[in-house]
Amino acid sequence: MKKILLSSLTTAIGMAISSGVMADAKLSTEKKNKDVIVVKTDPLNRPSLLMTTPNKVLSGEELTQQRKASIAETLEEIPGINGSHFGAGAVKPIIRGMSGARVKVLNDGIDVLDASIAGPDHAITSEPFLANRIEVLKGPATLLYGGGAMGGVINVLDDRIPTSVPEKGYAGQIDLRTNSVAYENTGAVGLTLGKENFALRLEGLKRHAQDYRMPKRAGELDSYRLQGSYNRTNNFNIGASLIGEKGYIGLAYGIQHNEYGLPGHSHAHCHEHSSSGNWHCEKDDHTHHHGHMHHGPTHAHDHQHNHSHGVPFVNMKQQRWEIRSEYLDPFSGFERIRLRAAHTNYSHDEIEGQTVETTFNNKATEGRLELTHAPILGWHGVIGGQFTQRNFSAEGLEAYVPATLTRNQALFLIEEFEAGPLRYELGVRHEWQKIDVTKGSRSSQHSGTSGSAGVTWTLAPEYALTASLSHSKRLPIAEELYANGIHAATRTIETGNEHLKAESATNS
Repeated sequence: MKKILLSSLTTAIGMAISSGVMADAKLSTEKKNKDVIVVKTDPLNRPSLLMTTPNKVLSGEELTQQRKASIAETLEEIPGINGSHFGAGAVKPIIRGMSGARVKVLNDGIDVLDASIAGPDHAITSEPFLANRIEVLKGPATLLYGGGAMGGVINVLDDRIPTSVPEKGYAGQIDLRTNSVAYENTGAVGLTLGKENFALRLEGLKRHAQDYRMPKRAGELDSYRLQGSYNRTNNFNIGASLIGEKGYIGLAYGIQHNEYGLPGHSHAHCHEHSSSGNWHCEKDDHTHHHGHMHHGPTHAHDHQHNHSHGVPFVNMKQQRWEIRSEYLDPFSGFERIRLRAAHTNYSHDEIEGQTVETTFNNKATEGRLELTHAPILGWHGVIGGQFTQRNFSAEGLEAYVPATLTRNQALFLIEEFEAGPLRYELGVRHEWQKIDVTKGSRSSQHSGTSGSAGVTWTLAPEYALTASLSHSKRLPIAEELYANGIHAATRTIETGNEHLKAESATNS
């Protein structure tokens, strides 16, 4: 593959990020030593070396070189991380063999709030080309972002809400890329303007990738391209902040439009037998044979039909509103308060030919508040709370999940104690969740407590031994409880279980 990079051109005409009113520098506990990597996903902002949990930070030139069209592909060079492939637009991370709801993807500490956990062919809306830093956490520290993050947490940090005012009043970045495999062209641009204590951020991205080129024809198709492997993305964000010496508060609005194909995807025409409750499916394929797939007793009969469809594709749109704020020394006994909140209005159509087969909608809100307290008897830590509300629905051929409203609340605490070369860490999180089926009287309630403990022994300035143990509870999502129908993208029949309990996992 030929790749041409015109990467992060922080312009020669003087566009450089610098430190006018620099609340961000004061809010970080990063050392003056530039080699020290501070993990911002960690509520205590500790250096990577001092954390008891495995972590990886991708930033600077390393991130510039690794950027690809999806988060999973961007991180694929990290040991233990792979990507699932249901089309170029729906590559999702797999960490230590776990994916879906067991891997949480965040935008600056808040869930992406899309529909990616509802199916492997649903894209993650976080954009690597607009990120300035990507952090991966595995192990005990992940429970602070939800007991369900058993595989790990991926936190994508960006500049959409400025935390500093550029010294010259403006700063910007440009990233242009192309490759020959899919004739892919990607362009991303960001511009920050500021004066006194106000900063404005504008950024956008456009990606156009055609079907993958192959050295040989694909099966019986008279083509050297993999049909349905194209990917097109448009993204625009605007954000503004008020910045002072002790903190900042900012708002942002973003809109995203994706269209990507689903190679190898064929929709099925299914119905449920009224007497047995078993599923009977007739599925179109490119050879124009119509077979049957059954769930339950088998039947021996086949049909042949002569109608074909275009390559299915997903047309996705999302709007996202965000608020971020941090403030130092808010009141007696506390060193910092940090607020994160977001609301998304997400929808996507799954289209075959000119027909919209299924529409998925997800309106979701999440908020998170953290308070860093001053040391108490030598213990220094963070206490916080989080709430999430998810209003999910699907309509059409593959509407295998009923409309549901999910409410989740959580309280969490992390503490550390330092005694010479030893650093001890304790953490706990408790969650409550209720899921209501919008039409009908069905509902489910779950709760769970997760905990962790760890110790770090610093042997030398750049060497440490760590040990940790965590026990987490993952509460079931609506799809696992109430799914009942065909999911043609994965060629499976989804059947939920309303009696599922919380899933447990122990990591060390």
